Amino acid sequence: MDLPPNFDLKGQLDISLKDTTALSSLCRNIASDVPELSWTNIPQIYLDSLTVENIELKSKIFFGLTIQKAHLNGVQRSILYNAICNEIGTGCDKIQIICHTTIIDFATLYLEEIIMLVKERLLSNIDEMEVELLKRRIKALSAIAKIHGLGCIILPKIVTILTDTVNTDICITILLNIQKLIALKKSDYNIHQFLYKECHIIDKLILYETNIVDHKMLISNICQLIVRNLTIEEQRAIVAKYAGALDTKIPETDVTVIMNLFISLRKDIDLNLNNDMAENLYNIATSNCNLDIRQTSCKFLSVLLNKIEVSNLDRIVSYLENKINNNLSADNDIKLKQHTVNFQIWMTKALVMRGYVKSQYFLENLVPLLIESLSLSNEYLVLWTLMSFKLLLDTKHDVFSDNLQCVIPRLIQLSTHRIMDVRIAVLECLAHYANYPTILINPYKQTVLDKLGVIIDDRKRLVRKAAVNARTRWYLVGASGEQSKE
Repeated sequence: MDLPPNFDLKGQLDISLKDTTALSSLCRNIASDVPELSWTNIPQIYLDSLTVENIELKSKIFFGLTIQKAHLNGVQRSILYNAICNEIGTGCDKIQIICHTTIIDFATLYLEEIIMLVKERLLSNIDEMEVELLKRRIKALSAIAKIHGLGCIILPKIVTILTDTVNTDICITILLNIQKLIALKKSDYNIHQFLYKECHIIDKLILYETNIVDHKMLISNICQLIVRNLTIEEQRAIVAKYAGALDTKIPETDVTVIMNLFISLRKDIDLNLNNDMAENLYNIATSNCNLDIRQTSCKFLSVLLNKIEVSNLDRIVSYLENKINNNLSADNDIKLKQHTVNFQIWMTKALVMRGYVKSQYFLENLVPLLIESLSLSNEYLVLWTLMSFKLLLDTKHDVFSDNLQCVIPRLIQLSTHRIMDVRIAVLECLAHYANYPTILINPYKQTVLDKLGVIIDDRKRLVRKAAVNARTRWYLVGASGEQSKE
């Protein structure tokens, strides 16, 4: 039969699939069958349609088959599994993700079948596979590894591939997908502990050799996420094994991995910060050419200052203070001075948050310099100053309240700066100031709101977003029902 010239086959199929899927879903939800549909063999209709090229239709077909998973016989499931493997190997990103979800859904009813699918199809010949296909398989395997019965088979194999392969693309794919997996909020087992205890991933990642800083930072993030979720005994074992590396002159990218291991340690685990360790970390924080590595070292040292025993704190602070003064007195190294001030900001914030008696001294020396720097003509230094200022504002120290009359007008002036990042940093500082005591900031409320009312029409979306956030916070300052800030 010839179809009319204007007949929309895709549209008709789309409507039919929607109706059939909706009906199947309804039947499943009310746990009943419709006898009149028994002769139609709906699952087979879906399976026969899996060859369509249209992505939207194909995604609806997979969804429909997932809804009917309890009603597919063994042969039909085998056909579906075969189609899934083919799509993982050749399909677009959207269909691949749908295939991952389909496997997870079917594993709830047919776990043994999915285990066989993983062993005989997705993990087969993995050592001889071409790179692009292997990357697709790794993505699929990592996505379904959140199910315990599958993860205990998949994860040891993936970690082994990571340590054995020399292909950079494969390594990055594995690292990115492990990071995605351990960042999941929900899984039916403790993935972090499994990777640590059964796959020995921490040891293997620390031994992983690469000169690419971005790869080391990715490894660092994975280590940090895993250690954060370990028991206190497991964290202590890691400290005992690796803390000594911070005293020695090992490559700075390796030190970064070690630091990230320890940033998330529980508060009652002491790293016993000594002068050698402090000097090593300080030199990285002020002299390394990579921003991420410097910031990691600053953050790590500030964490240690918060955790260190009171008996050792005076000694370490005095040692670091001397190092800071020596760097700031250098005649011609502008970058070193800038990096040193950045470290001093992190250190000062840590000491303020801890309530250390000498923090007042550091703030009184540091904050006036930052306020003065807001009036510099060098745009890069102004941006850096704003970022530094924002880092300290949430301490809510009196020194920031005492300088409101200087800072707020200058921030308002900079809020229309030609550089987008400067405008955003200004708005973030203003948002922080909205958390200060109402009696102090209320006199500036209307002026700030008037200016923010103009900025919410900024041509850049990120600026508008920051302006809306700041304006909302300032609008609530002194509002009826707002809890008084002290």
